[in-house]
Amino acid sequence: MVRFRNAVTLTCFVAFSIVASLAALRTLRAGLPETPSTTGAAMLLGHLSEIDLSGEPRLAKRHMARRAMRELRDDVDWQPDVSQLSSAQQKQLVDNLTELAQEVIEDKMDHYFTLPERERRRFLN
Repeated sequence: MVRFRNAVTLTCFVAFSIVASLAALRTLRAGLPETPSTTGAAMLLGHLSEIDLSGEPRLAKRHMARRAMRELRDDVDWQPDVSQLSSAQQKQLVDNLTELAQEVIEDKMDHYFTLPERERRRFLN
């Protein structure tokens, strides 16, 4: 019985290895998909204007907040794209940016309280 179980396990392992190798070869031959022409800022704006982030997990919101902060630091001008959104999408965008701003503030507060006492004053400056 043990020999049979070992033989079946080995057969399954070999079969899965072959399938995985064939899939890898197919991917290598086909190549990776092309980079989308839409910029990261446009994708982020589209996402923030269509999806409600209020129920999302905290880690997801903090990730989105870091992405939004990075785009804003890169001097991305969202105004032309925002003006093309419907009023419902603009409201969703404002609601989501409010959520993300709260996450940024809470993230900074969490970081502040992890610092030693002598570095907290420097952090505030």
